[in-house]
Amino acid sequence: MNQIYYSLQVDAISAGYDIRINDIPVYADPNGNPVSVEFPINHFLITGLNILQVSISPAKHETEFVNHSLTEFKIYSREISDLTVNRKLIASAKFPDYINNEKLKKAVIPSKTEFTASLLLDTPVWSTAPVLKLNEETINEALGIYKEFFNALKSKNLDAILKLTQIKNKVFADCFYTSLNNNVNRVRDSIKGEFDDSFNHLTDFDIQKKIPELHAFGKLVSIKNDEGRSPLYFYNSETGISTEYEIYLCRKDKKLTIVL
Repeated sequence: MNQIYYSLQVDAISAGYDIRINDIPVYADPNGNPVSVEFPINHFLITGLNILQVSISPAKHETEFVNHSLTEFKIYSREISDLTVNRKLIASAKFPDYINNEKLKKAVIPSKTEFTASLLLDTPVWSTAPVLKLNEETINEALGIYKEFFNALKSKNLDAILKLTQIKNKVFADCFYTSLNNNVNRVRDSIKGEFDDSFNHLTDFDIQKKIPELHAFGKLVSIKNDEGRSPLYFYNSETGISTEYEIYLCRKDKKLTIVL
């Protein structure tokens, strides 16, 4: 039996949205920019019951939903060796008719959809990790690991990066540097590309001013900047493009470890 490839299809225009799978942020845009894109999501899933969570809102520059607002979020599955045209729809986020409902025109509308997945992979480390508490000890430990990982990325020290991502799981930490398939390993390949581009520079930040957030129902912790984004990103001085990397940590063998 081949591995099943799961993907999330996002089609949206003139509406803000925040998409999470199993309480892990996948993609968000408050500005209502037009988008039609498909994401691989195997690394967010566990075998069995999973949850697609979406909230939509009027675009940031609008006071309410407009007549051409569109939001569709669908999860598909197919065998990894199969063609995209043969994918199967297994879940979708469904919303009420907010365009013609005066009470909803200015609202933030949530949706929660359950679906099942079957993976020929180890159980993700975060799914069996203990629930975290954002006490002083956890926060200081998370900030320390972020500093260490930031310095390893900035110096392009591959050995140090590998040392910080040693949870042996085919989908999470190992997907940075161990090939499973091109779709799951886009983060790993992207970071390697950053290393090879002389125009790329890791942006400095004051880690002490960042805010930890819990995800995966309290089992993962991440660091956000004042805009709610990861503070770890490369800036390309030639193209002017910034590439952001979302980094998560969970408790493994009594220590916080990078898992995504």
